Amino acid sequence: MDDSCDGYNLTLSLPNDLDDEDNNNNKNVLTGRRIINVEYFLNSLQSIKHELFDCSIQNLVFKSEIQKGFFSEFHFECNLCRKKEVIFSEPPDIITSLSINAAIVTATVNTGQGFTNLEQFSSILDMPCMSNKTYQKFHQVLSKQTENTAWESIELAGKEEARLAVENGDINIDGIPMITVVADGAWSKRSYKRNYNASSGVACIVGYRTKKVLFIEVRNKYCSICRKACANNRDPPVHLCYKNWNGTSTAMEADIIVEGFRQSISMHNIIYHKLIGDGDSSVLKKIMLAKPYGNNLDVKKIECANHILRNYLNRLVDIATKRKSSSGSVVPVLLRTNLKEKD
Repeated sequence: MDDSCDGYNLTLSLPNDLDDEDNNNNKNVLTGRRIINVEYFLNSLQSIKHELFDCSIQNLVFKSEIQKGFFSEFHFECNLCRKKEVIFSEPPDIITSLSINAAIVTATVNTGQGFTNLEQFSSILDMPCMSNKTYQKFHQVLSKQTENTAWESIELAGKEEARLAVENGDINIDGIPMITVVADGAWSKRSYKRNYNASSGVACIVGYRTKKVLFIEVRNKYCSICRKACANNRDPPVHLCYKNWNGTSTAMEADIIVEGFRQSISMHNIIYHKLIGDGDSSVLKKIMLAKPYGNNLDVKKIECANHILRNYLNRLVDIATKRKSSSGSVVPVLLRTNLKEKD
């Protein structure tokens, strides 16, 4: 069997033991792979020329490498004039795009991975990986920038919804736009109609006309730092704690949506007049109790057609598996058989 492809041998050689030379941690020895900006790196090499002795790249001797995450500084010394040169893997003052470290962390987060996955990925590629401390530093900056960008988009979406409502004449006597929204929640793990004990839940409110997010929040019942301190009977250290919920997991969705209704005027100067949602009556009930717009305006509920159809099909499937209906009447065998065949 031919293991080659276009001249490249695909057979992997994984030695069990490494020679002492391979185990050498000397930073003055280049090993493995690196990520570089090809155009910048080649231009940097070609621009090296020492006028006094007419030295060029051929006279450069590698001395050391300084790694800052996935960013590298390669230090050279000329063997003729002893002049030192530093070549970077990419422009150190890059402003037109993400730096390599920021890009790596962004890609890792956007693909649903974490530092451990990045470390394994780099190891397989034989490429030095950034430390966990560096990763977390970039991750915190990225999280804050993502949050700011999200809220800017939410603000723009609110203005667009308000404009469309005014154009359509959907305003109250005070001139405040009144819109229809869609709201729903999700949890960190699926429940399959039981074990509603997820540690984290999210819910959002989306404008019906623009299909853009107007409000989103997360509820967390767990913090690893607080949990560890509690297990050791100690006070938790000062940290960024994401725990903001002590209630049940099932109540997360309603609490977030109610909060979104309460903040609709302060955030967007908009009234969420109609709510399109699933068959969960607890959400509307809590909105009615909260009275986000006072006693003179009640939010109207519109059942989501997708959820109605899904619940209808679930009931049909349920009937097909039972000999008697919920009212106690016998379900004919022929009907149950037909339902099973069409399921």
